[in-house]
Amino acid sequence: SIAVTGAKKKNVVVVLVDTLRADKLTDYAKTRVKTPAFGKFVKESTLFERCQAPSNWTKPSCATVLTGLYPDTHKARGHASRVASSIKLASEIFRAMGFGTGAFIANGYLAKEFGFARGWTEYVNFIRENKNTDAENVYKKSLDFIASNKDKPFFTYIQTIDPHVPYDPPDEDLKLYDSQAYDGPVRARSTGNLLEDFKRKKVELNARDRRRLEALYDGEITYHDRHFGHFLDGLNQLGVLDDTVIVVCSDHGEEFFDHESVGHGHTLYQELLHVPLVIRAPGVVPAGKRMTNNVGLSDILPTVLAATGVPIPQGMEGIDLLPVANGDLPDPMNAAFASFFSEADDRNLSWAVRKGDFKLKMRGPARTYLYNLTNDPRERTDVDVRYPLALRALRIALGQFIGAPDKHRWHSQLVPSEVVEKPKAKEEEAHMPEDLRQQLRALGYMQ
Repeated sequence: SIAVTGAKKKNVVVVLVDTLRADKLTDYAKTRVKTPAFGKFVKESTLFERCQAPSNWTKPSCATVLTGLYPDTHKARGHASRVASSIKLASEIFRAMGFGTGAFIANGYLAKEFGFARGWTEYVNFIRENKNTDAENVYKKSLDFIASNKDKPFFTYIQTIDPHVPYDPPDEDLKLYDSQAYDGPVRARSTGNLLEDFKRKKVELNARDRRRLEALYDGEITYHDRHFGHFLDGLNQLGVLDDTVIVVCSDHGEEFFDHESVGHGHTLYQELLHVPLVIRAPGVVPAGKRMTNNVGLSDILPTVLAATGVPIPQGMEGIDLLPVANGDLPDPMNAAFASFFSEADDRNLSWAVRKGDFKLKMRGPARTYLYNLTNDPRERTDVDVRYPLALRALRIALGQFIGAPDKHRWHSQLVPSEVVEKPKAKEEEAHMPEDLRQQLRALGYMQ
């Protein structure tokens, strides 16, 4: 194993695989899904077993990755909302330090209209530009950018979308998971509409249909893995692999009937919140190490800033994960938080907190659900009566977090007047052109 020297890396690549649930990866759970390139990557990296997404759909989660702030702070949490102009994106922070900044994004929610195009020296949104969104193309364009920027430091954000609807893997990948003839309602290119119809109880799916649906998703993950492997080979050929901090994560998972539904954007169960987080940075984090502390997507930006020696701006809410990856004890209050702001009913704000083996879900001020994730990973049994102390501890943690003037140190004794002023984000709405609405509908949003 490579000794950790505290050295800094020159470059950063963040790969966010849209809609990839953690338990579809053999390094996270028992699964049939084949991801050999990811498996090899994990052996060279530090893996965080318990990473929670801060939300159950793309925009709030990705804005958290790119700002180090929680959705409640950056405010990009509704279909039309923008990342507030008072808030700096990762691209702006790195660019100010002389980095080349490239974004290669295959999800329409990270559009210019929503404030995501700021600070990039090159910004490509494959959906907005009507380009093919397959991983092969997204990675190729990313490598072209890295090749032309490799003489100075670069920060590259790559968001692939293969496991998101519409699921449409190559036949060779589908056959790994369903090689039988199929003639039902699950059709590769129309899965986005199908999932919405199922949620609205307009269509029923029998056991055979359900098998087909999940096989399409699994095939997309394997297809993506192959091109992720080619991308890493490309970085190696360019001579930048080992001088780059590479983070692999996802913005949220996907439900396959775990709690009688499909898709994402509707609950705070683990199938939507538990996401992979793996960091490769030889000499900066250990290889082959697995961490069990609770972490979140808000921790990615402060961590890659620290790993490249760029100062972490005051007011950032995530924490730098390098010290715990290298053997420091996690904060004893260590917890991970998520929220879901439903536009259908603005009183419907749901929260979740994970700490140790327990997870609390809360809807409104009074309805609580407590799960012991070690004994009950599928969240079948609400145990809030059985574990009154755990219930109380998690309710207190969640209440403190929601009310904290500084969410970076949500359990500190500080009162608001003692807290460093951070950018005040106001809710900002974007005007959505009709073509953007249509592109988001095609992804199964905004029916």
